[in-house]
Amino acid sequence: MTEDWIVIPVVAPEVIWSRYADAIGLEELQRTFGAHWPPPRLRVNEEVYAWRDRNLSPRPFDPTDHPAAWLSLSINQFNPARAHMSRGVWPGQHGKGLGRLMRDFAEQWCRLHVVPSLSIEVYLENLQHLVNVQRDPYWTMDGVLFDPWAFTFTHAIIQATP
Repeated sequence: MTEDWIVIPVVAPEVIWSRYADAIGLEELQRTFGAHWPPPRLRVNEEVYAWRDRNLSPRPFDPTDHPAAWLSLSINQFNPARAHMSRGVWPGQHGKGLGRLMRDFAEQWCRLHVVPSLSIEVYLENLQHLVNVQRDPYWTMDGVLFDPWAFTFTHAIIQATP
């Protein structure tokens, strides 16, 4: 399963986020994540990665092309002991193990950057994702956000000992 995917660092995530908004529906995404979505550019301390099918040739100048999924990782600018992840999977790509691959990648990224905690915010409007994260023993609920309503989940990253 893992060998089917390649991970590519994304230089201009606003293109991917715009195509993701086209696929999901901008109104739906803004209802879930607020009017600030999609972000116009990379945010402070943010890195974005895309998952592509290894067997498909990327067509970067084709406006209808898109990866299977994207993952955003950033170190919290106010608490460098915490990294934050957000992610999106295109319709038609669900159920292929991408969520777990992205989570494993995020955990390795945290180890590389020596960040002891990984967090994800799951919005109340994204009920299916919320149910999945709540059931996953990997995550522990850590807080509640308002406007829009969301739950923050965290996972302690165990650093490798030399």
